[in-house]
Amino acid sequence: MAEPKIKNKNVADIPMTKVVGLSDEIEAIKSAVSSYVSITGTFYEPYTAILTNAENIEPYYTKLKADNTDILRYVIPLNSEVEFPIGSRIIIRQNTDNVIKIDVSDGVSCDIVQTVGYGSVVMLEQVETDVWYAMGGIESYDKETIVYPDITNSEDNNALSDWEANNITAVSVSNATREVETTDLPEGTYACKIITSNGTSGNLAEPVNTESGETYKVSFWAKNGTDAAGRLVLWQGVTTSPDEYLTSDWVFYEHEVEATSTTITPRVYIYPTSESGYILIKGLKVIKL
Repeated sequence: MAEPKIKNKNVADIPMTKVVGLSDEIEAIKSAVSSYVSITGTFYEPYTAILTNAENIEPYYTKLKADNTDILRYVIPLNSEVEFPIGSRIIIRQNTDNVIKIDVSDGVSCDIVQTVGYGSVVMLEQVETDVWYAMGGIESYDKETIVYPDITNSEDNNALSDWEANNITAVSVSNATREVETTDLPEGTYACKIITSNGTSGNLAEPVNTESGETYKVSFWAKNGTDAAGRLVLWQGVTTSPDEYLTSDWVFYEHEVEATSTTITPRVYIYPTSESGYILIKGLKVIKL
């Protein structure tokens, strides 16, 4: 039996009511191609999901692009704090080279995932109250137990992760002064410059709350600046202190230590080779293993 012949016809001439469900699909496409809302944040100053970004409600649906200059932590709050309708969807595009880490408030269930690179997208959907699914260009990650910087302590917050002038006094130094460095950086926007003068040695000594007998990983970037030599030595509250010299290049230092008290104090000493000198430090982070 011969196949029936179909006369060519311009799609624009076909009434939409003749195609079952097509008008609904077109409305969905219109919504899907609407503009993205730009968001920013950091790991320690996260972006928390809000309803006001919605492009249409019922259910809530929005598209975001993360223009962050560092890792962005995107937090889903409890439904009692932000009342998302069931079926709400949030689409987030990684719009820079910095990943987006999905996190949740206590009491919220969601996959702990992060984006995988520039242009990757994560979609979050609330399938029931305080239960969200994540899908898209994502991968799982281990949620670290960070003890420094303390996210709940405004003095610790970002103190050495991405230094800013308004929290410069948060970092403890002895026989030295502190400045914000914005030019010589291994990554990000800020670093910490520790300066000594009059030929006197100084040090950075940042105490961190810990549990005796537990193991911690201490990490940071550091380098020698002008007319100075830096050294990791004489850490307090640990079984064995590192003993390592800085170099003239940025190096990422990482040491695992066992706490012997409720406080450990990583130290970086600076020894000037002339009347004055400085070292640079960035990204101090302590996690419990």
